[in-house]
Amino acid sequence: MEYDYLLACGDSFTEGCQDIIGNGPEGTWPGIVAEHFKIPFSNIARGGASNTEIALQPLQSIIPEFAKAKRPLIIFGLTVPYRLPYFQPSKGVIHSHYSILPEHMDEGDVRYLKKFALDMLNTYYPDMDGAEIRQRSSCDEPHEGIDAYLFATQQSIKIMMQYKIINPNAEVMWGWIHNSDPEDVVDRKLLLPYRDYCFNKHSGWLPLQHLTNKDEKYWLKENDHHPNERGIQLYADFFIQLLENNNGF
Repeated sequence: MEYDYLLACGDSFTEGCQDIIGNGPEGTWPGIVAEHFKIPFSNIARGGASNTEIALQPLQSIIPEFAKAKRPLIIFGLTVPYRLPYFQPSKGVIHSHYSILPEHMDEGDVRYLKKFALDMLNTYYPDMDGAEIRQRSSCDEPHEGIDAYLFATQQSIKIMMQYKIINPNAEVMWGWIHNSDPEDVVDRKLLLPYRDYCFNKHSGWLPLQHLTNKDEKYWLKENDHHPNERGIQLYADFFIQLLENNNGF
């Protein structure tokens, strides 16, 4: 472990439900990993964040200690693709809505974006470079490309890897921690750029939630599959072992 700072980005599965568990940033998996390696850290994840917002979190946060790091490690914990990024005028940043289900799009800032959010499902990008874009009509056969949300996730991964260009001494790894359908990650791994930097290759291409999802003793509540303290420790153990073994990063 040669890093001198850990910066963790993501959604609630990285943020660690600190308001419920009550252990602060130190009790999240990034905090546990940083404590193990005796390095400073920042956990700038936000519950409900989209992958676009997650990719931009380092740029939308002011972290003087991170700016001074000579060899930082940035870990991006991706979320489900189907969250809507949008510009939040009151804060001047890219924000996100946690779900594009129609019944969830009647709240707050996003009500006027409801039609746009659903239209994005019918905008297809046939290849990873987005060379051709088209709208699907009701008479079309199922399209072999990917929809706009998956394309946005591809672009988000490319943005994440740009931090290695901004700081050539930085290391970047990314992967899914939370995903509503683990098989999606397996099926789509061939569509993803920068797969060598994806930590899911060390988990059978499954999101880390697979470590906790099948056993309720790791859940925050009976009907809430966010990890509790025991589940958070499992995620931390995964990254500690990965970093100690220097598995390809």
